[in-house]
Amino acid sequence: MSPGALMNSPWMYAEIFEHAPTAYMVVDKQLRYVAANRAYCEVTATPREQLLGRAILEVFPNDPQDPNNANAALLRDSLLRVFQTGRTDVLPAIRYRVPETVDGVVVEKERVWSATHTPLRDAHGAVEFVLQNTVDVTPLTRGSSNAAAEVGVLQRAEKMAETNAVLRLEKEQLRALFEQAPGIVAVLRGPTHVFEIANRAYIELVGGRDIIGKTVADALPEVAAQGFVELLDRCYQTQEPHRARRNPVKLLRNGELQEFHLDFIYQPMIENGRTAGIFVMGQDMSEGVEAERSREDERARADEAIFEKAFMADQAPVHLYMAGPDGRTTWANRPMRDELGLDVEGINTRWHQFMHPDDLPQVTATWRVAQTEGTPWEGEFRMRHADGNFRWYMSRCIPYRDAEGRVVKWFGHNANIEHIKAAQQQRERLIAELELKNRELDRFAYVASHDLKAPLRGIATIAQWLVDDLGEDLTEQVRQNLSALNTRVLRMQQLIDGILTYSRSLDGSADVRVIEPRGLSQELQVMLSPPPGSRLEMVEPFPTFRAPWMPLLQVLMNLIGNAFKHAPNTVVKLRAALRGDEVLIEVIDEGPGIAPEHHGRIWELFQTLGPQNPEHTGVGLSIVRRIVESLGGKVGVDSAEGRGARFFFTLKQK
Repeated sequence: MSPGALMNSPWMYAEIFEHAPTAYMVVDKQLRYVAANRAYCEVTATPREQLLGRAILEVFPNDPQDPNNANAALLRDSLLRVFQTGRTDVLPAIRYRVPETVDGVVVEKERVWSATHTPLRDAHGAVEFVLQNTVDVTPLTRGSSNAAAEVGVLQRAEKMAETNAVLRLEKEQLRALFEQAPGIVAVLRGPTHVFEIANRAYIELVGGRDIIGKTVADALPEVAAQGFVELLDRCYQTQEPHRARRNPVKLLRNGELQEFHLDFIYQPMIENGRTAGIFVMGQDMSEGVEAERSREDERARADEAIFEKAFMADQAPVHLYMAGPDGRTTWANRPMRDELGLDVEGINTRWHQFMHPDDLPQVTATWRVAQTEGTPWEGEFRMRHADGNFRWYMSRCIPYRDAEGRVVKWFGHNANIEHIKAAQQQRERLIAELELKNRELDRFAYVASHDLKAPLRGIATIAQWLVDDLGEDLTEQVRQNLSALNTRVLRMQQLIDGILTYSRSLDGSADVRVIEPRGLSQELQVMLSPPPGSRLEMVEPFPTFRAPWMPLLQVLMNLIGNAFKHAPNTVVKLRAALRGDEVLIEVIDEGPGIAPEHHGRIWELFQTLGPQNPEHTGVGLSIVRRIVESLGGKVGVDSAEGRGARFFFTLKQK
């Protein structure tokens, strides 16, 4: 066997221990003998078999009448101190009663001993045993050539031991204060942060683990994995304290990681300008944090209960939701989840996907401003439903604050306004169509004003020439006919002027009259002159009402005139009835009728049915609809081919 292998052999260590010239023994954590060499057995006059497995203070109590005597306590504390600190402890001089062989007889005798206690560690670095090397220094107290000097050394050693005992007592008192501290207390030594002291609260916090004498990384590996060793390193190197409040930390308890919340401080301990260690002090705030969480949970449950019970959230016809202070949705009612086809988590992670890309930038920008300022937010945007179609929503979200004014929740709703948007689009379309029709009527009014007046003026002139030329030869019948002609020309000119004026002001507010059956009938008879075999009949009872005179007259002349044109030798009936603030007026004829497929076409400008006829311009019914709708009324037709026609319209009473 090589010298190196021999020195590493367990057998070699055992031989060295056994044959060492000075006394050695080993005790475990219960201070029980686990080994003693031959020199120890000889100096204590005690066989090995009477030592192994027994406690040292049981074998050597020093004073059996006083088990807690001072010297026995001094020995016990020194051994325990090595287990606790992991450092060698020395008793320079201690008086202790131990058996001795004198002239072959074993007697109990007080002797003076110098003992060195050294830690023995296991494979993980923890102190498992303590090795004692003890020397009997009693001869130093006996006479010799250097007796006085040796006695002085012994006395100084005893004095030092007494001083150390006082210091240890003070240290124990300080330790007691640490133990009674309401929070966690520990002292970490050196750059590797070895536990030198840890009070009961600290030990309980880490699950009762044996940490004294170990580094933080070895004693609490889960803590090291969470970055606390790096914090300790920084404090050690910079000599600056580190404070934390409600700091979460996971500790291994009963085989599983449990989360705690700690307030703590790492305070560097400076000796001669250099960092010697770190003083740790803190408080377990987990109960307070849990209580606060519980209160928040209760508030959250109360909020949800209010939403669900007071406002029947899941039956509401709108989207209702709640969000945290960061804007993340924490709850959404069923209509919102169902229509979007997402759960709450999906709403949080995919909101940028179901919102219309054209609306997303504006919504995002304004929502960030509201979050930053804690102000209500509202806006309109489109969201994609589960069926893939976008729909318009009007949304509003308001902040909810706690007693300190901090925003802790957001409450919001989304109302579907798709129908409103559709109505707006329809309204814009109708406005565009109406503007187009107005331009068409303006064009017609221009034609009527400039082109139709010229023939009328020609007719009037010719009639006057006839009167002038015939003179006395003009018969009475011809004179009456010419007078009627002039009357109709004048009325036609007035009607054209009225149409032109009306086309420039479509509010219908001008020339509002009380419409009476008799006056209306007379005016229509004069203006229309029913052809032979045809007549106009006012259906009784015919009510009295208020309406714009010229627009009403123009509508009736168009409808009744059309009836006379298309139904010769017939009776055209005019009927009216009051319906609240409206009057319903009907023109009924017995003519050829209009097929249903043409009911929409007849109202268009310049649209006529049947063969072309110079007398049929295709503008009459367009004017009717324009006038009636401009006055807030409705117009329609009820007819079938070969069954006559009923034209009707409504007017608001002015």
